[in-house]
Parts: sequence; structure tokens; C-alpha cells
Amino acid sequence: MIGPDKNTPRSETIVRLPADTGSTTAEGSVERKELLPGVYLVGSLVKVVKGCVITSVLKTTEKEVNTPEPVVMVTEVDTGDPLIPNPKSPQSGIRVDMRES
Repeated sequence: MIGPDKNTPRSETIVRLPADTGSTTAEGSVERKELLPGVYLVGSLVKVVKGCVITSVLKTTEKEVNTPEPVVMVTEVDTGDPLIPNPKSPQSGIRVDMRES
């Protein structure tokens, strides 16, 4: 783990966890998940490097708990067209007149 003591109550800890992917390098998202009562893996965008990701674990409990080191499932992010069209795209200058003739 990277960050403060893993037993610190009511804390956020940056962690390096093994990733379940078919590749040693990829980009994707990690779903939020309750690891233990009051201990949560944060949903985030991640980059897999050498089979691991950097993400966060939140502890909302006052108790000191040993956090398990799960293998996280990384879901690939769609690398299709951007949500906002590129203003420099040749198609961005096309205008359509919707008035009736």
C-alpha cells in the first residue's frame, strides 16, 4: 500500500493493487466496491502499469481494521469518438438549414 498506515480509522489511503486484465498495460475504470463493512474501494479511472493500478480505499469506520488487498477488475474505457466534437474537425463547419422552403 502507498500512503498512511493501513489501519488508520476514518481515512482515505492511496493503494497499489493487482489488476485483473488481459494486459499488463491498459486504461480503464474500477467499480466502487465494499471490501468490508465501512471500507470501500473507490470507483475511479485507472491506468494499469505492470499489472497493477493506483486507486483509493476509504474507511468510514472508527475501528482499526486490516484492509484486504483485493485483485481489482478493470473495465476498458470506450476509446471511440469524443463526447464533444473537435472544433477543428472538417465536419464541425457544416450547417444544416432546417427552415421549410
